[in-house]
Amino acid sequence: MKLVKKYKVKLPRKTRKNLEEQAELCRQLWNLALEQRIMAYRNRRVALTVYDQKKQLPELKEGCPEFQKVYNKYLSSVLFRLQKAFQAFFRRIRNGQTPGFPRFKGKKKFFSLETPGDYCVRMDDHTLKLPQNIIIKVPEVLPETIGTVVIRKQGQSWF
Repeated sequence: MKLVKKYKVKLPRKTRKNLEEQAELCRQLWNLALEQRIMAYRNRRVALTVYDQKKQLPELKEGCPEFQKVYNKYLSSVLFRLQKAFQAFFRRIRNGQTPGFPRFKGKKKFFSLETPGDYCVRMDDHTLKLPQNIIIKVPEVLPETIGTVVIRKQGQSWF
């Protein structure tokens, strides 16, 4: 059984700004990776995988230095989510459903940031330290094991 908890958290202004910048770069990566997959198939009839695209992340960071400040697990999770979107697309085609090809994300579409729980440090029962020294305090006691932590902005609130 998958346990999902959603906590509203307060973050310092500097942290919020940092996360918004990283989320914007993740949105751009989604669009770049989607475009790359479309072009590879159109021009060469090659289906790129998530691993093909992950191998190119160091090259992307070298060519576009702004991507260097994005936590690498966030970038990897974007590519894995794109892979899942394509898998769902092809599954729906096989099942005779309306396919729904993966879409490009617009500027107003805030992208959530995902990191595996293994990279988070539980400081006490209510406090979790994420990579990049992001500290989150929650009202309830945190579970013993944490699978994945997703940081998302809805309106002006962070969850």
